Amino acid sequence: MKISLNQGRLGLGARNEFARQLVHLMLGLLIIAGLLLLWKITHGWQFIAVFVTWVVFILFCALIYLIARGAKTPFNSWFEFMGKRDDFIGEGALWYLLGLMITLSFLDRFLYIISTIYILSVGDSISTIFAYKKKYEYSFFKGRNWASYLAFIAFTLPISILVGVKAIPLVILCAVIESLDLKINDNFLIPLVCVIYLLVV
Repeated sequence: MKISLNQGRLGLGARNEFARQLVHLMLGLLIIAGLLLLWKITHGWQFIAVFVTWVVFILFCALIYLIARGAKTPFNSWFEFMGKRDDFIGEGALWYLLGLMITLSFLDRFLYIISTIYILSVGDSISTIFAYKKKYEYSFFKGRNWASYLAFIAFTLPISILVGVKAIPLVILCAVIESLDLKINDNFLIPLVCVIYLLVV
């Protein structure tokens, strides 16, 4: 099965989108669990995490190249399902890996790192799921409604337990950014904003 390089912006049914966002959420929580395990067993957890992320990124790029060339791999159907909204094969996942890289490379506090990943995985997934509740009236946000905006804040606000009250404006800022059509992939933009905010504030 050859997957088109321009499959983006295809309409998804609410059920498929829910499943896609659930995978996105679970992946983020799995990464947090993996980081927690590394943090517990070795002082070099951050170096290992950055190294593994780079290796995965390189392998992922090679896989995308093969699929784009028409190769049949066990991952073709996964790319087709997860990348329905991508403009090219693996776009969302590539930006996700780049977001992880800057998070792991520039933040040195463990709680800041897992809080950033939590905002990215939980906030983005939950807001998209709530956006598919048709009974709400859509606002000026990109395919979002006020319920999805508030859901982002409500489900990510618990990170204030980890980073303190500074999490409140960060969560609100990320909710706004995720809702606006800024032409930059959220998987990279949200970690970038979190990193800058947590380094400066």
